[in-house]
Amino acid sequence: MKKIRTTKDLKLNSVVRVYKKGFGYSKIIVIDNTEHFLSVSANNEFINHVDKGDTVEAYYWVEHNASYEFPLEVLGKFEIDLKLLFFKHTDNITWSEERKCLSAEVDIPFSFFTFSVDDTAKVFSTRDVEFLPGRIVTLGDREAVVAYSGTVDEDAFVKGHICLEGGDIPVMGKLVPLGNGSSGRYMIEFTGMNEKERDQLLDYIFTIYRE
Repeated sequence: MKKIRTTKDLKLNSVVRVYKKGFGYSKIIVIDNTEHFLSVSANNEFINHVDKGDTVEAYYWVEHNASYEFPLEVLGKFEIDLKLLFFKHTDNITWSEERKCLSAEVDIPFSFFTFSVDDTAKVFSTRDVEFLPGRIVTLGDREAVVAYSGTVDEDAFVKGHICLEGGDIPVMGKLVPLGNGSSGRYMIEFTGMNEKERDQLLDYIFTIYRE
């Protein structure tokens, strides 16, 4: 993939995630890219919280979990019929081998079962799996914090589903107890989750993350 050296290199329909202090995160989509400006579609809530001269932090995520990061200054907005924002171009592009990790406080029921990596075939073939009741209290696209009142084996892996409006997202990963007195809280680092499922999680997080 050709490296992006300026926002003039962004292609049409590129999805860019933006952050505005005091508001939070949102998602914009490039609909036109001229020599003089970048125009994007955005949701009403975000458009209502930015004005000409404001600067937002932008993140353009690409394959292999890498990202470009750059500032965008608002030139203006168009709110008749289409809801559009216009930004100045910038050459201040930073490449990162990792993506900024975004998470939000949530309260989502999470039924899961545990298994050992040494006995996965038996677990996934039986109908007698015992589902345990927990709740996801912090959700990100790579990990989550689960509240569960019971105990789990030290090397336990878990499998379950996160139920969102857009559909169920399968979750699998190792449960790691959180320290510092966080009794009953466990961290799950997701394994085997594809980009589409990660984007579903991010889209959900973006709808609820506000400052």
